[in-house]
Amino acid sequence: LNALGYTLADQNTRLDEAYQWLQRAIQLNPYSADILDSLGWLEYRRGNLEQARYLLEKAYTAYPHHEIAAHYGEVLWQLGQQEQAHEVWQQGLSNQPDSALIQYTMDRLLDETSITNE
Repeated sequence: LNALGYTLADQNTRLDEAYQWLQRAIQLNPYSADILDSLGWLEYRRGNLEQARYLLEKAYTAYPHHEIAAHYGEVLWQLGQQEQAHEVWQQGLSNQPDSALIQYTMDRLLDETSITNE
């Protein structure tokens, strides 16, 4: 359930269906950091940044995995909390120094920012 919901959310398609799958998943395992991460990422895709931040912070606190750090940092970045985003990414990299996902996320957001500022 989580994998299907996350995949739909990550592809930014069929978000209502992703929500249904993830709600079923969280009912079965309400303390799963992986499912909280997926729900947070879905809320980000839906444009609900504060709800996404809440869910991703909860997930990251429970399980500071590099993928959750990438997602949480991206939401913080979009909320204008770039310094906190960098802190989360650096913590994620200290746990997983070769995380291509965190590096990709940082590079992409920094590129978007430099294009916007030009």
